[in-house]
Amino acid sequence: MRLFARAKVPKSMELEVGALLSELVFGHGYMHYGYFPEGLPEELSLQALGEAQHAYFEKLLETIGTVPGDVRRILDVGSGTGANARGLIGAGFDVTCVSPSTQMNEMARANLPQGTQVIDSTFEDLA
Repeated sequence: MRLFARAKVPKSMELEVGALLSELVFGHGYMHYGYFPEGLPEELSLQALGEAQHAYFEKLLETIGTVPGDVRRILDVGSGTGANARGLIGAGFDVTCVSPSTQMNEMARANLPQGTQVIDSTFEDLA
């Protein structure tokens, strides 16, 4: 779903507006659609979407827990405002964020603990 379907708005700006709205409406800044473990509700509300976005993060934590070995370091590619990184850091992980959006990276730096590495780059350009 595009926020600005008819306007000629750069995709990066659309993502930044979406991140800001997510932060303002839901208070968490998640940029994914969410995880609906029991399927989509008949009527999708903002509350249901917010809960599904949080459920997605919980599913992410659960999935990381199934990886063999003691995973402690995570590269968050497409880290957006740092919402997932903030939760992962809170769960004891060492997170490095990478995103090409300097505006969203500024939001991430403001939202994350001091010293969290946030890299202004695409994943492909890291090599």
